[in-house]
Amino acid sequence: MTIDPAWVALLEIGEEDAVAEVNVTAVDRGTLDVASAPAGPAAPIYTPYAAVPDITGPPAYSLPDLYALPAWSMGVHQRKGRDLLGFSATEWNEGPGTFVIEGFRGPDDPTMDAYQYFLIDGVPVGRALIGELEFHAGGRHNHWHFEEFTEYSLLDSSKTEVLVSDKQSWCLVNTDAIDLTVSNANWQGWGQDLFTSCGGPSALWIREVLDVGWGDTYSQYVSGQAFDITDLPNGRYYVRVHVNPTGSIREASSDNNVEDRLIRIKGKPGQRRVVVPPWNGIDTEGYCYYCG
Repeated sequence: MTIDPAWVALLEIGEEDAVAEVNVTAVDRGTLDVASAPAGPAAPIYTPYAAVPDITGPPAYSLPDLYALPAWSMGVHQRKGRDLLGFSATEWNEGPGTFVIEGFRGPDDPTMDAYQYFLIDGVPVGRALIGELEFHAGGRHNHWHFEEFTEYSLLDSSKTEVLVSDKQSWCLVNTDAIDLTVSNANWQGWGQDLFTSCGGPSALWIREVLDVGWGDTYSQYVSGQAFDITDLPNGRYYVRVHVNPTGSIREASSDNNVEDRLIRIKGKPGQRRVVVPPWNGIDTEGYCYYCG
C-alpha cells in the first residue's frame, strides 16, 4: 500500500512511512458450508476489575482529558404552544488515559457508587469515588446514568446564564470517533452498545467507558432537555457545553471543559428560528441562514 506521492509531498511524509507491505498466505479452509464453518470468536465476558487501592493522586498518564465541542444541529420546534430550541452536543476524551467508570450497589440499593478507574497499559492501578449512578426508567433510557458528566446552559449576550437543560446525566458510550491520531487512541473503541455499557434494572455492577479519541454525542430535543425560549426576547445568545461541571472527574486538564457557541434567535412566538454562525469557519448546520 502506497500513499499518493502528491500527498507525501504535501504532508511531508517520510519515505519509510509512505509505503507499507503486508505478507499474507492463502490456505485451504475447506468447505464453505455454513453447517461446517468454524465458529467465530466468542463474545467477551466482562467482569469487574480486581481490587485496587483508592488513591487521591493518580499517575498523570492514566488521566483522561475531557474536551467540550461546540453545540451543533440547532433547531427550533413548537410543542404544546412552546418554542423549544433543540441541539446536539459531543464531549470527547483527548487522553492520554481512558475514562472508565464502574458502578457498584447492593441488591436493595437504589443507586450505585461511581468509581473512576485509572489504567496504565490497560491495567487498573487505582480508583477514586467520584459520584453516583442512577437508574433512569422509561423515556427510551432504562439504564444507568452517571450524574456529574456535563451541563448544558443558555447564556445571554453578556454570557449570563438564563436557562439550564434538565439533561444532567448520561450513560457514557463511544458514539463518535473524534480524533484517532492522538496519543494512545483506541481505534476499535470499547462497548459501543448502550444496553451492554449501561446495564438494566437488575444490574449490580456496570462499566462505562469513554476511550481515548472517542466522543459521546447526545441530542436535546424533548421537553425539559431542549431550551424553552418562548418568553425570551430575540437577540444574541450562547449555548454552553460544560463537561465535568462539578470537577469530580479526575482529568489531565480542565482548560478545555467549556465551549460556548454563538447563536441568534429571531422570529415571532410560534415561528421562532435560530441562526447559527460558523464556528472557526466550520458550518455545522448544513444551511446558510447566517449569510443574509
